[in-house]
Amino acid sequence: MTSLTDQAKFAVKEGLIHKTRQAVITAAIAVAAEDQSGNEALDRGRLALASNVLRDPDRWARNMVYGIVTDDRIKANTSDTVFTNVVASLWNAYAGVNPKLNY
Repeated sequence: MTSLTDQAKFAVKEGLIHKTRQAVITAAIAVAAEDQSGNEALDRGRLALASNVLRDPDRWARNMVYGIVTDDRIKANTSDTVFTNVVASLWNAYAGVNPKLNY
């Protein structure tokens, strides 16, 4: 695990922010096209985040990159597949929802 200081330094690298922007846009488009899960609060939260990301992807890239760098799989040369999987794994946290809860 890298230190918090190393994570913070890595999170402000422009190349990483650009990659994050594309990954969160990709995730937002996928979430917007999802079928309803049956959990209205979960679906609403996920879709609200997707809409916000698509309206202002630069802002969300700069916000979400800090969560992304906490994952040990993220390195300077991380593949797009791993990167998008990490974004997907963080989506609910940024949406403020937990699929394990019955809202």
